Order: sequence, then C-alpha cells, then structure tokens
Amino acid sequence: MEHVLDGKSPGQRARAAGYRGDWIGENIDAGEEWALEGVVRDWIGSKGHRENILNSKYTEAGVGLAKTDKGEWYYTLLFGHPSE
Repeated sequence: MEHVLDGKSPGQRARAAGYRGDWIGENIDAGEEWALEGVVRDWIGSKGHRENILNSKYTEAGVGLAKTDKGEWYYTLLFGHPSE
C-alpha cells in the first residue's frame, strides 16, 4: 500500500482523471473486513492523516473503496481544492 502507484502521485492520478486542483492530498488504509468506522478512527489518531482531514485548504473530498479477491478492503480519501 503506497501513495505512489504506477509511478504516479495522488495529484498526478487525480489530474489524469480530469480533476483540476491546486491542492491534492490523500489518506489510505487497508483492512480485512468492511470497517470504515475503524479506518476513520485510525486516520483521526494519526497526526499526518488528521492534519489532512482538518486542513482548511482542502474544500473537496472523494472516497474510494475496493475489495480484493482475498477479502481485503482498501480505503482512499482524496482531498482537493479546485483551481480557480
């Protein structure tokens, strides 16, 4: 589990998908069961992830969830601020 996938940062992936933003950040997590409440609790308990959630420069957010064939869940929270 990495923020850089296929050589692209979260910002590069968001822009490649058509998002036009000045600020982009990402929180990620994984677990073996559907436990979004626990993931959010993990993010709030982590200094860097909590800073992303509370950062006033981010005005938009998107959530992504994926489940592997092995039953493991991956969670992504992408933060952004649209270009003006």
